Amino acid sequence: GTKVVAAGAGRSLVVFDVSNPSSPQPVGGYSTRDYMVGVELFGSVAVVTTIPIFLSNLTMQTYDVRDASSPQELGSLLVNDYRVPAEFLALSGTTAYLPFLNEDFGGFQTVSVSDPSNPTVLGAYKVNPMFAYRSIALHGTTVYATRPDGGMDIIDASVPSSPSLLGTFQYNDTYLHGVTVNNGFAYSIIGGSNTILCIVDVHDPQSPTLFTTSEDLPCEHAVYVDSSATSIAIHRTTVYYSCEGTFGIIDIKDASSPSPQLLGEYTAQVF
Repeated sequence: GTKVVAAGAGRSLVVFDVSNPSSPQPVGGYSTRDYMVGVELFGSVAVVTTIPIFLSNLTMQTYDVRDASSPQELGSLLVNDYRVPAEFLALSGTTAYLPFLNEDFGGFQTVSVSDPSNPTVLGAYKVNPMFAYRSIALHGTTVYATRPDGGMDIIDASVPSSPSLLGTFQYNDTYLHGVTVNNGFAYSIIGGSNTILCIVDVHDPQSPTLFTTSEDLPCEHAVYVDSSATSIAIHRTTVYYSCEGTFGIIDIKDASSPSPQLLGEYTAQVF
């Protein structure tokens, strides 16, 4: 459709009208108790992650967004003793994948949201806490998870209770701040003083390779976004990203051979 749901700066869920990509406009929202840091949709239900001001425990919440001007909370799940290192979650059907970190391990937890009023834990995939995931995305039954060392793990999640590693990609030692997958390519935000768009060829999940970054493109096609970028999504040949107070839209032109160009952005101090 022409609506996008995003986590706004601070404690808010924001619905944007993107019927005019060069001028996206907020049309509704919901203020939350804690900081909202990630959002995914299935049908008219938004699944979000929030963290309290003291950064202690992850909470997952569900919202009815059928009325874009007035989203309504449906249910929530407190994941005790888990501290979230990432601002992201992923959703496949009615299964949510939530990155987490505690003193012993990092990874992601799988949660059923088939009943939005009562989210239920299914299982977990664990990694060394030093490589706790910054973000995750799903394509089919495959999970793409970015690490704080500039790497990305590709994981088979066909059985949500027992995922297994397929392959690993390493860019450099710079943070990857989000990931989305489309047509055999993974799109991620590279952290740094000038954050840029990174595109990885994942046609073979066991052997991912770098396709291009905005640094490799002509100046007129360079796509530099704010270093605090916290989420990224794609629909057909359009990439959407959000960061602290900024929502942007990028045209990749050809999904089989991406060549990104910034279309427009909306910036506000607080959503």
